[in-house]
Amino acid sequence: LPSEIVMKCVAEYADWGDLAKLSCVQSSWKGLVHGAADHCGIESTWQLAEALLNGTNGLERNPKLSIAYFNELAGEQPELRTEVQNANEVEEGSFTPAMRRLANCYLTGTGVDRNEEKGIAWLEKAATEGDDMEAAHELAVIYELGEHGVAVDVVAAARWFLHGAERGLPESMAE
Repeated sequence: LPSEIVMKCVAEYADWGDLAKLSCVQSSWKGLVHGAADHCGIESTWQLAEALLNGTNGLERNPKLSIAYFNELAGEQPELRTEVQNANEVEEGSFTPAMRRLANCYLTGTGVDRNEEKGIAWLEKAATEGDDMEAAHELAVIYELGEHGVAVDVVAAARWFLHGAERGLPESMAE
């Protein structure tokens, strides 16, 4: 069979755990997991990163590698590029859910050292560059309640609530 057909079948019908097991069988298949994610696109890479973060779909939990994939999806240079050999940059720019996931990881210290400044910065990037109204609402709540080391700032909270409300988020409209 042509390699394109084999890759399509393997990538679409095997779960991440199956692909990880296959990648251990032969040295030339070492990049099978990443290759499948890359071949199937952004959504597939997102699913792989989530599976690595949570230890699901037959994969062991690997938060550091997951963060590298989230960084790649968010359009940033992965911190752990050595673990993601021959990774291609996301062609379409930034994937907003990855920005928000990175924010959550930095705010909670999941897979990275806890860094509330970086977490807030990722939320702001998701809200402004990714036009993510839920990220705007989350920022508003953080500023309103003074969470994650941020001082209470009702003006900033109102600005982020307005940002979410203007984009149609009912929770922000209610504020």
